[in-house]
Amino acid sequence: MPKATASFRGRMVPITSAQWTTIYRILAQEIRASPLATEGPQGRRATRLLLLAGDPTWNDWFMQFMSREDVNAVLSRGDVAEMWMHDSGKENIFDCLRFQAGLIAMLERKRVKKQGIRRAAAMKARQQKI
Repeated sequence: MPKATASFRGRMVPITSAQWTTIYRILAQEIRASPLATEGPQGRRATRLLLLAGDPTWNDWFMQFMSREDVNAVLSRGDVAEMWMHDSGKENIFDCLRFQAGLIAMLERKRVKKQGIRRAAAMKARQQKI
């Protein structure tokens, strides 16, 4: 399980390792379930095209994720609860978690790609046997 990273310490966000583990599990589960989340944060051009098309963006997905009750329950206890109640503190937490979500999405894309390459190699090996 991941530990609290420098992005939390650098912004003085007092998320404990237990809270981070819980949020990480929820985040990883949601990212695997959502194709939009797996795409991760996109460049300005791609985001602009999504906005013109009226499609949801990474930011829309992330804001929906942060407004979930289970995420709020995790962030409403312990030392981070006081920070969670203030707007500037909430922005710091959002920024840190958004960065972490982007990293998780990147790792998930790599995992899916690697899994696809392995499947393709296995299929090719099976076809060569026949």
